[in-house]
Amino acid sequence: MTVRRKHPDRIDFPGIDIQADVKAKSVRFADEPETDVEIRGEAKDRTHEAQPEVEGGSATQRENIPDEVEPEMTYRDVRVRWHAAAKITDPEELGKRRRQRRAEKRNATEAAMRQAHELGLDLDEIEGTGADGRITVRDVQQASEE
Repeated sequence: MTVRRKHPDRIDFPGIDIQADVKAKSVRFADEPETDVEIRGEAKDRTHEAQPEVEGGSATQRENIPDEVEPEMTYRDVRVRWHAAAKITDPEELGKRRRQRRAEKRNATEAAMRQAHELGLDLDEIEGTGADGRITVRDVQQASEE
């Protein structure tokens, strides 16, 4: 199983969404605390050959307390907001979103990108004739014939 980390607010429709908001008049640590967020478990989907991926992440906002605290120091009027979210993503959906983002970055259609890859052509060397200079399948075909 692959775990993709991202900011919890950027996970659309999470299956798990946990938030905490803690306030304290004073906090003192005898030792430096060890904190870690870990997503465990297996996402198994027998309907696809590729296993689903987990998109997950966490974020913390702190007031009057640093990320790395000093032992034996007292922090006053502390507030910590913590947010974690995760969801299991269908590999086909995730692959489609990745291809769309890649195509938008490269100003090429998904089909043109796929064909250029199959033909071993560099998209940076192909001039697009589509809307706003977008590279189309026809552009890739013409480049392969040159």
